Amino acid sequence: MPSLAELQADFRRFIVGHGVLERGLSGVAGDGLDPAARLSIYRNNILISLTKVLAATFPVVARLVDRRFFDYAADTFIRESLPKSRCLSDYGGNFPTFLSSFTPAAGLAYLPDVAELEWRISRARIAEPLPPLSASALLEVAECDLGRVVFQLQPTSGHVSSRFPVDSIWIDNQPEASPSALSLRPSAVHLEVRAHPRITLRRLDPAVWHFRARAESGAALLDALEAALQISSEFNPGQALAALFQEGCVIGIFG
Repeated sequence: MPSLAELQADFRRFIVGHGVLERGLSGVAGDGLDPAARLSIYRNNILISLTKVLAATFPVVARLVDRRFFDYAADTFIRESLPKSRCLSDYGGNFPTFLSSFTPAAGLAYLPDVAELEWRISRARIAEPLPPLSASALLEVAECDLGRVVFQLQPTSGHVSSRFPVDSIWIDNQPEASPSALSLRPSAVHLEVRAHPRITLRRLDPAVWHFRARAESGAALLDALEAALQISSEFNPGQALAALFQEGCVIGIFG
């Protein structure tokens, strides 16, 4: 008799392998159906449910390519990347990367970046805003340690950059938006996403964006500032640091 782990592995292969029944599953009680037919019910429910999850997270992507193409892409993605968490709101983080190598979408160079923006919006939307720190919190850090501190930023925000105007694409494809000509010509944007009290997309100066994006990723303060200065010698570290606190972005200081 196969072990539980072997049965789970067989069932996973059944899900992603177009319904090919593994030997270990041949003894499944079909309750009037043969094992493959019974398991196919579960398989179809899984594929349909996960496709709905992806469509809810990436509605603009689905609108841009039409639902039939989206369902095809989602089906391919699901077979390659089943959920690793029981929390389905965590599913789909690697969908933008998948789209960048999905051959049928090769002519839609903007699509992965739109998906990345929608993923960031989804993450920010489900997060709860936390009490921000004031700049006075830095007074508790020794001057010699200041460059090594790491900021924890609000989980209700995120940062996305693209060589396409993905913010305009997203706005123009909301349900309430009036139809307009879609501009897909390269036009680099550096965006800050905020979700509370509502979704806002703000274009940042590239150097400021790199500072905030590096800080968000857990880089030390000095590294984040140096990354911004490499983008522009006109970047003002003092102003950028002050703005981070004034806008309530910092919720923790570590290091």
